[in-house]
Amino acid sequence: MEPILQPRKSQKAVLPVKKTFFSLFSKSLAATFILGCAIIYASYSTGNINFSITPPLDNITQKQRDDLSAAFNVLAPIPMKMVEEKEVPSAIENMNLSAAAKHSLLLDLAKTPSAQPAAIQVAPQQKNPVRLAWITLWDTDAEDGDTVKIESQGYSRTVILKKTPVTFAVPVSTSGIINVTGISDGDGGGITVGIASGDRKAVFPVMSEGQVLGLRVQAN
Repeated sequence: MEPILQPRKSQKAVLPVKKTFFSLFSKSLAATFILGCAIIYASYSTGNINFSITPPLDNITQKQRDDLSAAFNVLAPIPMKMVEEKEVPSAIENMNLSAAAKHSLLLDLAKTPSAQPAAIQVAPQQKNPVRLAWITLWDTDAEDGDTVKIESQGYSRTVILKKTPVTFAVPVSTSGIINVTGISDGDGGGITVGIASGDRKAVFPVMSEGQVLGLRVQAN
């Protein structure tokens, strides 16, 4: 009996499969690369792409820090821009006060005849009357999340500083101090804050978290 010959396995049949697989993979990879390049080019040309990896950081030299501190130490009291009588209701509404705090503030303001309508004047003018003044805050360097707390005549407000100034009302006395406390340093480099009232501006020294600085003000 003749032996039964087993068919010899051929490796040539596998090669076309491998070639086809790698050929498809290469084409797919090339297509993905081309598509990615097209998306990046389109985004770049339309201004919709941002290649920055980290947010901007405060970049202030030691000399600039020293100059800011020196200027602040000799800063004269800032004349405040007062809230006009017609602006008082909307100003108080935007101070984020509770109902009880609003009522208390109105009573304090009523002691200053020039600050409120006659209808709510319930007491004679006090020795150091409270009035409302406008205050504006902004970040003087990189907008990196710096946060401060403003305190004046029992009122406090925490503000995350932006490059775009934010304005609100605070109670002030005829001659007093607005305290500014550094709450958060954002992404490092110090807390950089500017304060204005009307056209009068003051740039604070670079602050650290927990530091308190007082701004002398005048309410005429």
